[in-house]
Amino acid sequence: MVGFVFTTIGMVVSCLLLILFKSPIVPIPSIIPIFFGGAIIGVFCNKKGGVKGTVAGTFLMGLLSPLGLALLAKVATTTLGTQAHTDYAFLWMPFFALLKFIGSALGLV
Repeated sequence: MVGFVFTTIGMVVSCLLLILFKSPIVPIPSIIPIFFGGAIIGVFCNKKGGVKGTVAGTFLMGLLSPLGLALLAKVATTTLGTQAHTDYAFLWMPFFALLKFIGSALGLV
């Protein structure tokens, strides 16, 4: 439950930071990464770092998820919806950057 709560807080803080810095893209937090990502990460963080580890790890996951999705949308040059998990955003970002580089090298972009 602690993981769920602090992932939620991290996502809200991240979205507020994106709004504060006038980001053109602000992802809407979804319950899927909050519950399935944050709560499960909270279990593993609790095993390794106790309550402090759970709070820090899940808050960090909550911060990174919307920021990663905003960066992914920027790199992929899309405003369409994407998966909401942090790993999805950070694993696909280099792939889209590579495709964008190849496309610009070939004159397609």
